[in-house]
Amino acid sequence: MYSLNIYISSAMMNYGIHWWYYLFMTTTLENWVNEFAEALNLGSVSQEDIDSLLDIAGIAAHTSARTAAPITCWLIGKSGKSPQEALEIARSLEVKFSSI
Repeated sequence: MYSLNIYISSAMMNYGIHWWYYLFMTTTLENWVNEFAEALNLGSVSQEDIDSLLDIAGIAAHTSARTAAPITCWLIGKSGKSPQEALEIARSLEVKFSSI
């Protein structure tokens, strides 16, 4: 394990990434999402919803342009559909666009 830590540390320094950045400046996806949801008075977000939204964003980004991902997620919010319902729609559109 010690040699792995040295390798990671040297790799981080080669890219100009400092150890303190990882220690103090990173926020996990779950922390960010739940803090943001709380700030919007929405309560916590389930892991299933997070996974579905990430899948949808990936489908949107890979089926068209990367910038489609955040707009697609915004549209889901506007529609009132659950992330799971929207994932089914995204998968059907992915099939449709892959056959073009």
